[in-house]
Amino acid sequence: MSRQRKKTDVNLYYNETKGGIDSIDQMTRHHSVKRETRRWPLSIFLTLIDIACLNGGTIFMKNNPDWNKKKDNVRRLYMLELGQQLVRPVVEERAKNIIGLQKPIISAIESVLGKRFPVLV
Repeated sequence: MSRQRKKTDVNLYYNETKGGIDSIDQMTRHHSVKRETRRWPLSIFLTLIDIACLNGGTIFMKNNPDWNKKKDNVRRLYMLELGQQLVRPVVEERAKNIIGLQKPIISAIESVLGKRFPVLV
């Protein structure tokens, strides 16, 4: 006698929709904020940032089809621009008082803001 197992609704639903996860993994593989970590909450957080970046980039490209149209790496350029826009207000606030900061930090602030600060002695 052969008993045939029936798949549960959860298994059937997963099998129907798992292609979306494979697509996301494929799209985030080349440009990702993830890094090697043993802490699973950080891994989940970085995965969520990757997915948010992918979704935000998709919406942005649909609304701005001519943005960097002739470039090959538009998604990477979007992620760089997004990161710079998110960091800029914090860096501007930090640049108000650079006294006591190490030279590499001042150089990084100058790089983000695109301006030079006077050398403090």
